[in-house]
Amino acid sequence: MSQRRLKLYHSKTNPLFFFDTEGAMPEVPTYRFMNLFSVIESNRWEFVSDMEEADVVPIHMNRWSREPQDQGRYHWFREFLKPHQVAIYMQLYNCDSFQTARFWRSEDLGPIRQSHDRVLVVHTNNHDDCIDPEYIFHDLMWNRQKYYMFDQVDEPVVFARQYYWTGGMNKEVYSVGPIDKKLNHESKKLLCLNRIYQYYNHFIKHREIRTRLRDTVKDFQDIYLSNPTEGKFFYPNGWNSELMSQQGFDPTQTSGKWYPVGDQYYNSSYVSVYVESSIESGDPSGTYCVSEKTFDPLVKGNFILPFSNPHFVKNIQKWYGFKMPDWIDYSYDDIENTDDRMTVFLEEVKRINSLSIEQLHDYYLRDKHILEHNRQVFINRPYDSLHDKVLNSMTRLGWI
Repeated sequence: MSQRRLKLYHSKTNPLFFFDTEGAMPEVPTYRFMNLFSVIESNRWEFVSDMEEADVVPIHMNRWSREPQDQGRYHWFREFLKPHQVAIYMQLYNCDSFQTARFWRSEDLGPIRQSHDRVLVVHTNNHDDCIDPEYIFHDLMWNRQKYYMFDQVDEPVVFARQYYWTGGMNKEVYSVGPIDKKLNHESKKLLCLNRIYQYYNHFIKHREIRTRLRDTVKDFQDIYLSNPTEGKFFYPNGWNSELMSQQGFDPTQTSGKWYPVGDQYYNSSYVSVYVESSIESGDPSGTYCVSEKTFDPLVKGNFILPFSNPHFVKNIQKWYGFKMPDWIDYSYDDIENTDDRMTVFLEEVKRINSLSIEQLHDYYLRDKHILEHNRQVFINRPYDSLHDKVLNSMTRLGWI
């Protein structure tokens, strides 16, 4: 692969943006402070502020629809994109079960693909589905976790409007302390961060599954159980009243706000039990996206018991090199049917809870090396390079 640096259209005054509003011109972009790909790969991209000089123009794909009023909303890009330029339509901030490989090739996305002669769709799902060069998997969630919790920089231009990923947070919120579990009266067996979405039709099954988990564990004695809708939530590192009063951050919000809960919760619990963002597949191609729900406990030092798509546990070991303990039974991971898989998963949750806290602490002492290994994966494994994937697709498609 050539070491060529692609020229990325990139505003110097607001370097972290996509524009996705019909009629908005490049000089007045829609602000997107969550964009990390340009910062993390600043040594690969060549940033240009003149649109005509760019090889690649990033566009945030905020929504799609079969409705007539939405079918033509991307055609206006033809007015200023040159024939040789590549538009990368990026749908990076959702990890939903319906966004399968088949979905990204569906008629719904026809207006996107037809809006310009050279279009690449970039998404966060389907690790193993990168056969078609017009569709690129980008592991934004991995990059975000690694960057915020291990590699933050202090450059003021990194965050538009001085924001971190979650507005109002500071670097201490994302800090990582030593894995040091002590067995005492504060110790819990399980940590269950269980946000139940109350809206959007495509979350109906998700709500059902998370509700089943909550109802199963709500009477457990030795558990940290969150439920933001009822005011039960846990604070991040460095929490203080100023973060809420002056910055306007409200931890009771139930969507779109990621922050890792504080080290004290992980150092006083052993197993993180949770439901991932994607739990079932709309077609046999599958949907696989790993989010902070999995990455947080692996960074912070808990063993994990996740519910997600079939083969999720096997996949994260294959993709990232994480290790799992032998005293947790992950056989539910192979069950294809969502409800059947959930039933067996909940039996394992109850079995782990039936163990004494002393037994769990003994497992921790024996297998602490697994926790240390999993944290080290984040340090050793490189960022997922969107630049290189775009360059590879452009080469395969004969665009360069």
